[in-house]
Amino acid sequence: MGAAKKVALGEPAGGVPGRWCSSCTASLPLTLRWLRADFRCELCPPPPPHVPLSFGPLAPRSSASKCHASTFADTEPQLDQDAKACCSLCAGALQDEEGPLCCPHPGCPLRAHMICLAEEFLQEEPGQLLPLEGQCPGCKNSLLWGDLICLCRMGTEEEEEEDLESEEEHWTDMLET
Repeated sequence: MGAAKKVALGEPAGGVPGRWCSSCTASLPLTLRWLRADFRCELCPPPPPHVPLSFGPLAPRSSASKCHASTFADTEPQLDQDAKACCSLCAGALQDEEGPLCCPHPGCPLRAHMICLAEEFLQEEPGQLLPLEGQCPGCKNSLLWGDLICLCRMGTEEEEEEDLESEEEHWTDMLET
């Protein structure tokens, strides 16, 4: 990756060299992903705490769904088949098509409507349209809103059939170094 491209990456959305635009990035659930290790560079200044760094190519969706299912196997409360799942915040019924948000921390019983948890998180940020992060009402751990939505989407997608994508060359292998 050319030096100019790396400099541009260090000037995200604000146009001021060396400074992250807090008003621009604060309202977006961003993740900075280095697809290839040889493209990685140190950013000065580093991204703000709500912009996590990730490495490597994205996992295929079918693998991500399987990963999500195994991640939450121990965290979701076991319900009787006759019992209806209820939102931890409003005690209303959780409909299957809504895909409740669940805390990813082991042992946390939180299952909530998306709107209920958003309203809970926005109490700390009343001027925002979308929450950025908040404290889990169940276990009191800090959660990034973008991570919760990503996990929710993975959990509600139907399992895709195994395709030949894993056998094909990944597009990042074709990038020039």
